[in-house]
Parts: sequence; structure tokens; C-alpha cells
Amino acid sequence: MVLVVRPALTRREVLFTNQLCYSTWGAPKLSPLEFEDLEMSLLSHPFAAKHYSCWILIDTEISPEDQPVKSADEILAACETFEREASIRLPGSPQIHAIRIHCVAAVHTPEIHRGKGYASTMIDLLRSKLVSPEFGPAKATRPWFEVPILAPINHPLVASILYSHIGPEFYARLGWIPHRAISTEIHVTTALGSCATWTSLARVKQLHRIDVSELDAIVQADRINLEMDFAKSAESHPDAVHFAVPLEADNYRFQLARSQWNYGKFASDDTRASVGALENRIGAWWGDGSGNKYDTFVLWKHEFAENKLVIRRFKYRGRNAATEPAQALLGAAILEAEQCGLEKVVYWDAGAIWESDEGMVDRRHFEAKKELPAGISVVTRTKIALPSLAYWGPRDAQKLEGCDLWKKYAPGIDVVWVNDEEHAWI
Repeated sequence: MVLVVRPALTRREVLFTNQLCYSTWGAPKLSPLEFEDLEMSLLSHPFAAKHYSCWILIDTEISPEDQPVKSADEILAACETFEREASIRLPGSPQIHAIRIHCVAAVHTPEIHRGKGYASTMIDLLRSKLVSPEFGPAKATRPWFEVPILAPINHPLVASILYSHIGPEFYARLGWIPHRAISTEIHVTTALGSCATWTSLARVKQLHRIDVSELDAIVQADRINLEMDFAKSAESHPDAVHFAVPLEADNYRFQLARSQWNYGKFASDDTRASVGALENRIGAWWGDGSGNKYDTFVLWKHEFAENKLVIRRFKYRGRNAATEPAQALLGAAILEAEQCGLEKVVYWDAGAIWESDEGMVDRRHFEAKKELPAGISVVTRTKIALPSLAYWGPRDAQKLEGCDLWKKYAPGIDVVWVNDEEHAWI
């Protein structure tokens, strides 16, 4: 047996991987044909055309590396990667370096091949391939795409992220270290009563609805926000590398396309009639329009299949949720979920919003002191959607033009993930 990982050579191979993972990510809510339609429609989106690759693990003694597999059974394991933009700030310097990373997703071993270590082998081989200085343009990883590739990779990888749904240990031993995973969950029916002040604030004139035409302006303004967030993080952890995945308009539009597909499938006729087009209601900002009007805003996505509204990016002035703008934005999310018939609002990286002067306090503290309104809970995710970051730094950073500073720092240096909100996910 000679195992290799390679990109899918044909669209048929990509379809094979969708068939293999249907039972995990499609069933029972979608039929096999619906799942295939959703996945392949997303792959026709411009974001996927620029950033997506499908990888498969094969035994070259059965399946020649340069030829398409003949059946799905020849695929021992599969995964996806999405090329993304990321930013890093290094110790001792205020400069922010722009890099490209890969987000690893949809890691899957077909049931007939499980228990043989194929997923571990695939991820290990994939990492070696991606960090290699010989790793070439992104077009080489997607030969089956008809859409031109606009943003080829022309340097090796120095960092990668994934979100584990099988706990922290499996990916940690392969180099992807889990970071804190704290969520706020707001149960809408209860919160409408307990957070009446918040929802009242959401109805005042300082709150403005965001539609998709504003995305590019929000992304640009949020780069200024990120610089300030990096500086604040560096004050607390001066000796660490600070890492972030900036908000991207194309990624948000990609997620909006998924939401729209599920909207058509899962939302009732009455809900669609009252809510209208999702692209006209993707978030809200607070202010009078002066200065950087997007220094206090929330972007969300509707997950009708999961019956929840997910906050993708939440930026607000002030220290915590006691501030009026933060409460107004949370109130707007509660009202949006109510109108769309969604049961809860979920916000990741929720530590900062509930900080006190003494620092982060866990859920039991709030429950004991009754500081959280009814219907709101702060939870630590321990098994699913665990943000995990691999950083290879100096060995490969020497190859990156303009990033010579990284040569100074040894592998294994502490890395702080700044703004680990849902917008970093695929």
C-alpha cells in the first residue's frame, strides 16, 4: 500500500466525496439529491472558484495518482481546503503582516475505511504538501474548475485553521492547537421578555439595518478595527504572535448563498413573505453616521436548517455588553431571529462581551449572581466547532517576501487568536 493525498482531478471525484459524506452532513434533513444540489451550487460561487480545493487520499497501488478514481470506494479519506486571507502581528513590532492560510474542512473517512488511521495520514500528508516550498499555484489544485482562478497561491503555508467537531485531541496531535471556544446562546422567546430594554434600543433611530451592498465598506472599515484589536491584544500578551482572520466580503456572500438555499428549503411560505430577501437584512450598525460609522456593528447569518441566527462579526464601542450600543445590537439580533421564526441567537468568541473588571468570569458566576438576563447562557464548547490553529512560522516564513521578521522567532511560540468569531469559519 502506497498512500498519497492529491487534489480531485475531475468534477466526478468531487461528487464522489459529497456522496461519501452525505450521511454525516446531509442526512436526515436533506435527501441525497438535495445535498448534492446544495454543495455543487456553492462550488459554483465565485468565492469557491477562487479559494476551494478538494483533496482525496488514495492507494496508488490501486488508483494511479495521475488518473481519476473509478469509484467512490477507492477514496480512503477526503477533505476540503479554502484559501483565505489572514493577518499576523509579531512581538515587538506594531506592523501587521498579511498572509494566506488554508482552512481545512469536511474531513471525512468513509465508513468502510474507518479505524485504519486514514484521516490522520491524510491530514499529515496534506500538511506536508501545503507547507512545502514547491507547493505551486492554486490552479494546480483545482484542474476541474471551469472558472478562472483569480488568486493563486505562490508561497508555502505558515498557518492553517480548522474547526474540530470531534473534540480537541485528534487534531492537536497533528499540529492544530485548540483555542478558547466560548459561546453566548440567547433563547429568543425568553429573551424577548428579559431583554426588553435591549429590543427597545434596537428600535431607535441610531440603529440602521445593513444590506449586502454595504459589505465592502464594512470590510474596509473593519481593518481599522482589527488594528486596534491587535494593539489591545498585544498589551496583554506582548511576547506572543497575534493571529486573525479578517472579515471578507466574498466569504460572507458565500455564506449568504448557503443561507438563501436553506431559506428556500426550510422557511415557511409565511416567513418568506414577511421577511423578504435575506440580502437586505444581514446585520445592523449603530450611530449617527459620523466618523467610522462601522465601528459598532453586527453581521449575522440565518441558519434555517439549524433554527438559529448566528452572529458572524460583532464590533462595539465600550468594554462589555453593559454599553448601550452593544445592547442595541444584541436586541436587533433577537428581533431578527423572532421575525424569522428562529429559536435562538448564537455568538462565538463571547468572552469579551461578558468581561468584568476582574477578567473573564465563567457561566456559573453569572448564574449565581443573576447577572445574565433570563434566556441567555454562556457556554464553553468542548466537542464541536473548536477553533484550532496550526502555526509553522519561521521555517516557512523565510520564503515569504517582506516577512523576514519571522526568521527571529522559534517554532512553537505562543499564538493568540484575535477575534475568533464565526466569520473565520467556512
